[in-house]
Amino acid sequence: MRVLPTRIHGLLDYLLGMMLMALPWLLEFERGGPETITLTAAGTAIILYNMATDHELGLARLIPVPLHLVFDVVVATFLAAAPWMFRSGEIAPHLFFGVLVLGSAVLTHSTRKRALHLAW
Repeated sequence: MRVLPTRIHGLLDYLLGMMLMALPWLLEFERGGPETITLTAAGTAIILYNMATDHELGLARLIPVPLHLVFDVVVATFLAAAPWMFRSGEIAPHLFFGVLVLGSAVLTHSTRKRALHLAW
């Protein structure tokens, strides 16, 4: 059941990307290792492909929304698996945000609503 409009998803992606980039410093595990790099890389990727997506808050509008949602699933899988892939001790934040990104992808409409243009 897709209940999340693309406009809200776009806004959440910008906020989520910034949160992921800041999280190592907010949770005080900014050691420069895999736990820091995976979160900041995922946050950066989310912001960049969100800016390039064809939705209401996209800037370049090069990526169709369904492909954006596929990218979300890939990033979510990467985040959730990162603690085991890199043998990091910080499991909870990666797993939590991986599930959050996956949930937003699953709940988002696959097309944006087009503006209604009236001809006079």
